[in-house]
Amino acid sequence: MSLRKTAATISARLQEDAILNGSTYQGIVANRPNRYLSFFLSGGRRDQARLTGASSLIDYSMVTHSVGTTAEQAQLVEERAQAKLIDWTPTIDGMNCRRMQHAGSQAIEIDSDPNPPLFYITSSYSLTMELVG
Repeated sequence: MSLRKTAATISARLQEDAILNGSTYQGIVANRPNRYLSFFLSGGRRDQARLTGASSLIDYSMVTHSVGTTAEQAQLVEERAQAKLIDWTPTIDGMNCRRMQHAGSQAIEIDSDPNPPLFYITSSYSLTMELVG
């Protein structure tokens, strides 16, 4: 219902940043640039806002991968993504959105399979929204 709208809204928000514009992907990255951000949005978890009401709350979780051919590139992408997402309140038709919450990040890691190797930081976010009407 709102999954595609939510993903499109998040993508648009990230692409507002000069560094992330043109290098933000939902899922798999076909032609790997030197630095990029990929994100994966869950299908959401439904819950009731009121004890006797219908399931009107949706809790989404999202994972981001901030990637670069150097540690500094991955850190730059991560900094820019956090600046765009943390405490941001999306506007989505038919939904009352709460602020995006940062659930945490992992230490930078190296994928040495590609040439050149890739450095990446994995972060998690959560977003809760309520159906309006």
